[in-house]
Amino acid sequence: MEESVRKPKICLVDDMRTNIMVLEKYLSKDRYEVFSFTSPLEALENVPKIMPDIFLLDVEMDEMNGFELCLKVRAIEGLQEVPVVFITTLNDTESLEKGLQVGATEFLNKDMNPYELNLRINNTLKVCVLNKEIREKNLQLERSSESNRILVRLLCHDINNPLTTQKLNLERMVRSEAYKSDPIIQKYINATIRGVDQIFSIIDHVRQISAIEDGKVCLEIAPVKLLDVIEEIKFMFEDRWKKKNIQFSVDDSKLPENIMVLADKTSLIHQVFANLLSNAIKFSHEGQNVSINFEDKGDIFEIKLQDNGIGIPTTMLKDIFKAHVKTSRLGTDKEKGTGFGLPLVKSYVEKYGGIINVESKSVEESANDHGTTFVIKLKKAG
Repeated sequence: MEESVRKPKICLVDDMRTNIMVLEKYLSKDRYEVFSFTSPLEALENVPKIMPDIFLLDVEMDEMNGFELCLKVRAIEGLQEVPVVFITTLNDTESLEKGLQVGATEFLNKDMNPYELNLRINNTLKVCVLNKEIREKNLQLERSSESNRILVRLLCHDINNPLTTQKLNLERMVRSEAYKSDPIIQKYINATIRGVDQIFSIIDHVRQISAIEDGKVCLEIAPVKLLDVIEEIKFMFEDRWKKKNIQFSVDDSKLPENIMVLADKTSLIHQVFANLLSNAIKFSHEGQNVSINFEDKGDIFEIKLQDNGIGIPTTMLKDIFKAHVKTSRLGTDKEKGTGFGLPLVKSYVEKYGGIINVESKSVEESANDHGTTFVIKLKKAG
């Protein structure tokens, strides 16, 4: 036995009985369930029991006009989003504006033909259903997103504690006589320590991304002397580029000593530039070039970090700033990455009110012209 489909409920209110009779005749009985009232007060009494899917209201009624009735309908729990259609001869701008102010969905003329009436009601109901589905879907996505954030926080917390214990045990083993005397033990313990540090790094990145998404990262955006940032970065990475024999250069000629940009100094150094420069070194071969250049563009100061390393494949390039897409890969000396660095970079730059762009050609796609260029545009202070 087929389950019967519920007909949409129409609440029809007009204090003229003849108008009610005409509209009832027009409305398809096999499509709608119609509840008619000549008294707006009586309609209000019955509406909570009926819970209509759509209201058809006259505007000019003695007991209570349609605008007042619409306001009262909108105050009833569960009817805030239900379509309210005014069927009236009024077409002046003032009436239309007032109807929209009280929550009207549409205005229909009393002289319309039955076909148009049914078509317009049907379309209004369809739009209402679609809007409801979209709202419910958005709510589900919000709940799912919140559940995922809670799960990530719990996992980070629960993994961090036993991992700390393992790190302490490994440090004790490094101080042991067995470690000092056996190269094989040293090899495996050192590899395990690197793996543990890598997990700590992943946990830290995930926590930062979650904090940014939750709006819990409060950055003090203030004028930052860019020259100080660059000097700090050069000092931090000096050993790394020398160890890999990277030719590192900074074009100081276009970096005035007094240039100030709007940012948070700590994150600009340790998250933005550190991540970008670390990647440039990681994905460059020995002897290749990494450079930082600058350009003053009025209200914006542009920083360009460029390498001629192995580049980023086109298939990966579109996702490198997405935190939830895996984009990590090994460096030229098999260095490991987490894939979380660049999403963090983008998040911080945008927090400063800046923009970051990337262009890259991979060695597989362009054997003679490859490498990556990141361009950061920051607002100048003052």
